[in-house]
Amino acid sequence: YNTKGDLVWQFINSVPYNDLFTHVIELKDHSFVCVGKSISTSTGSDSIILKFSAAGKLLWKKNIASIGDEGIASIIALEDGNFAAAGHIYNASSTASDMLVMKIDSNGNIIWKKTIDGDHKEDKATGIVETQNGDLIVSGYTNYYVTNKFDGWLLSLNPIDGTINWNKPIGDYNDEKLFAIKKTPSGIIATGY
Repeated sequence: YNTKGDLVWQFINSVPYNDLFTHVIELKDHSFVCVGKSISTSTGSDSIILKFSAAGKLLWKKNIASIGDEGIASIIALEDGNFAAAGHIYNASSTASDMLVMKIDSNGNIIWKKTIDGDHKEDKATGIVETQNGDLIVSGYTNYYVTNKFDGWLLSLNPIDGTINWNKPIGDYNDEKLFAIKKTPSGIIATGY
């Protein structure tokens, strides 16, 4: 859409699945990258990444499959020209979910892909940023088996291989979840409830 709300272009995916898009970013060349998940009635859901030209032409599309259901909630463009994305993946043998973080090259190919299991019932990533020194900070939440209580969760990852630098659960006696994160000149700001 333009600034007056008029439709400029649209894309309708003509495949026999339900595609759910959760985040879109505009790149420096005015192209766009969209992420989400593609849901099949027979095999579950796969992470999905699409790149469009500034005029709305589909340049490439990538389905990232796994044994369990997965989806991407957020994606960012990195200073090195690649992308980093965060979401969740459900284990095929249980109803528990883990955080999912991946680094992707400029053509949509996976450089590395990490699942982060907090040994809890539900671990999900909701946002991701790149810090001044190039580390990746992921926001999200975790749900404990024993108390069934949610805490917000912040993690720092090494951009080279995705190893965890540090992780910080955020919570008290109430439920907390982090849904958005943004880089600031002095660090990061995260929001939720």
